[in-house]
Amino acid sequence: MTRPDPRLHRPPLDRLPNGLRVRMVPSVAGTQSAALVRIHAGSHDAPVAYPGLAHFLEHMLFLGSAQYTAEAALMPFVQGVGGQLNATTRERHTDFFFQVPARHLEQALLRLLDMLTQPSLDLDAQRREREVLHAEFLARAQDRETLCDAALATAITPMHPASRFHAGHRETLPVDDPAFQQALRGYLDHAYRTGNIELLLTGPQDSSELQRLAQMADTRLRPGAPMPQSAPALHARTDRWLTLHLPQARPRLLLGFVIDGCPQSASVDDYLASWIASEAPGGLLARLRDADLCQGLAMRVPYRFGSQGVLVIEAVLGEAGRRQRAVVAGAVLDWLRFFVAPACWPVCSADYQEVTRRRLLGAEPLQRLRHWVEPGAWSCEAGPEPEAVTALVRCMLASDPVMLTLTGEDGASGEPVDTQGFPLRMTYQTPEPMAMPDWCWQVPQPNPWLRSTSDMIESGQPAETLPLRALGPQDEGGQGALMLRWRFTNPPAVRHWHAVDLALRSRVWAARQAGVELAFEHLGCSWTLSLRGFAEIMPDILADLSPLLVRPPARYVAEGACRAEQAATLGQDAMLLRQLLDRLPQAVADPGESLSTCLAAAEMANLEDRWHDAVWEGLAVGFPEARMATLQSALRSLPGRPISGAMASVAPGRTNRWLHIPGPSGGEVAYVLFRPLPGLDAPSEAAWRVLGRLLEGAFFRRLRSELQLGYAVLCRFGQFAGQAGVFFAVQSPTASAGEIHRHVEAFIEAFSLRLHDWPARDLASVTRETAEQQGEALAEWRGRSERAWQAVLAGQAPEHIEAVKAAMGVLRPADLIQASRSLNGAGRLVLSNAPMPTSEWP
Repeated sequence: MTRPDPRLHRPPLDRLPNGLRVRMVPSVAGTQSAALVRIHAGSHDAPVAYPGLAHFLEHMLFLGSAQYTAEAALMPFVQGVGGQLNATTRERHTDFFFQVPARHLEQALLRLLDMLTQPSLDLDAQRREREVLHAEFLARAQDRETLCDAALATAITPMHPASRFHAGHRETLPVDDPAFQQALRGYLDHAYRTGNIELLLTGPQDSSELQRLAQMADTRLRPGAPMPQSAPALHARTDRWLTLHLPQARPRLLLGFVIDGCPQSASVDDYLASWIASEAPGGLLARLRDADLCQGLAMRVPYRFGSQGVLVIEAVLGEAGRRQRAVVAGAVLDWLRFFVAPACWPVCSADYQEVTRRRLLGAEPLQRLRHWVEPGAWSCEAGPEPEAVTALVRCMLASDPVMLTLTGEDGASGEPVDTQGFPLRMTYQTPEPMAMPDWCWQVPQPNPWLRSTSDMIESGQPAETLPLRALGPQDEGGQGALMLRWRFTNPPAVRHWHAVDLALRSRVWAARQAGVELAFEHLGCSWTLSLRGFAEIMPDILADLSPLLVRPPARYVAEGACRAEQAATLGQDAMLLRQLLDRLPQAVADPGESLSTCLAAAEMANLEDRWHDAVWEGLAVGFPEARMATLQSALRSLPGRPISGAMASVAPGRTNRWLHIPGPSGGEVAYVLFRPLPGLDAPSEAAWRVLGRLLEGAFFRRLRSELQLGYAVLCRFGQFAGQAGVFFAVQSPTASAGEIHRHVEAFIEAFSLRLHDWPARDLASVTRETAEQQGEALAEWRGRSERAWQAVLAGQAPEHIEAVKAAMGVLRPADLIQASRSLNGAGRLVLSNAPMPTSEWP
């Protein structure tokens, strides 16, 4: 019998001499390592007198320590080596995590350990960082999910910390008060000690090397016993329905289940959440969507500790659902009762186990750590048991849920409800009787792609081989990528694209379950389709998608027109800056139109007619030779005709454009500036990649730390729709678009001058590090596929990525100085939710 992959086994928990708990997570060969530290203390464990103290401390720990200044601390170090990092403060735990090239694991871990044990906590830095948290607080006061959770919390019994306000701001963090400083250091001393900490490590290193690093952590961290944690009984008031009024919000119905008495298990919670959000035919969402009651479903867990929890099922209401909230609520409750029936378990459990298996096998190192740190996380030895799932659902159904309606209509009267920080426009209603029609629920249909083997058999004469570019080597883990682009002579209207995108919605879900990320993008005159993940099932997926590209079901055509109209503005459902960055590829690809005009296009002809003159090109990365013939069979079903040569690239924009994309009111300004690389040659791209690395940390320090313009500040080199360049992004609750633009332009000009005085040795070191990162990225199938595809979109050969890597090896400081000059002279593309400030715009 074949032993299951070790990555599917829950790693054992070892306790080291000083009390540190450690898990060594198995890894496959690769270039990346990761670490995760969980502090078993969070916002509910911090002093009640200072809401937000735990989150404030999390921020402060990144700002320098005894052995490392702020400029040499964990964040700039990880950014400088091309890694990723973050931290999060939850109710009962705080996580710090990073992923870096394996050769940098020890140095990154040393910085993390030092900041956890010897943070500087400089008072001036505290004053500055408090303003950053205050800016975050102002942003959260406009965030839909935050406000919904605050509204639900008003129904929880006041003695429980889940009912209280824990977001820090200027008034709750009196950093100049000695009592606050004593509380801050007291919390650090009690929470950040070995008995309260769990460390997870993974990477291609030998297990003895990971063990050495764990022992080093055990000796460097502050020793001490675990912090005791407890919570009073958790109950909620359910004798009234709540309505939260948030202008321009999409109508939703939230069912808040407050439970006490069901042990925490990540796999059980995830199992239920995955089937609530399931797009499977015959499932809960499919039935409600067909009745126009609901357009989307999701379950999230705002609070979970021990046997307590708050689980929220959130429904995006359809037109009928807005008028029949009780019907939607009744359907969800009725389905929950059906879901724990014995008939559901065999099919649903088998699919879930295969989904989780694929998710773990295809995950990056950091994703695996975040899986295994959770209590009761799924493993092949012990997945969710039917008794545990049944117990959770029965606990949820033991009492009525807290019912909250989110509406975009401003129907609230009187003063806002003050939840110790977030004013809520709320009204209350008498509960409506639940409508309980006989839904005749059925077991959701199994996902065929979870068991697909791609055994397409060709008959007759061998077909002509299509001109598909392929890039090796084959990935040992069976992962790969397939990217396709269609260019239209007569581009379809944007609402056509939205109609197809809606038709693909359930396929995106099914593909993700099967371990393949499916993305469908609109890039001006082109449409792109990409599949990344398990290569063996991509031919089946591609063959199933082809008919939908040409003829989306009629019901999606009208909905597509509405979606195109909605897309002309920013929404409430995501961070403004993230929405702008999501729109950047289309703005880069379509330099002749403003984004809002393009998105609002209304006239369209028959979609099938638009395919007649369409041509496509594709790139396959990491595919085994044995699968190429099957893939060729699937490609023959695609609309349009293949093109043998490279498509012409879009010339870099050299003009200045400001695209104003209106969004929700609230005072927040989001701003993205893109400076395109003027040329397409490898030496220029190599120099700009290094320049982007130099800019990244300096931009963050200047605009966030020194000027405190906003809480979201980032800058890096990127490629969008084939166009390379550097982008600068800021979201601020206080600065205007004109102020942000002036500061960004001043930074770029000052940086170019400063580069002349930069020590040649330091420039050479950054260049060498960036070249090594380029090599490591190309060694992994994810990085190789993305960079090769961007080269294809730019009209270059996939091998261009190797030329860039080689060019980095011969870069000189003079080349970087010249690159900074070309950055200053590049065109400007700005996306913002604010109109163009004419006084500052050339």
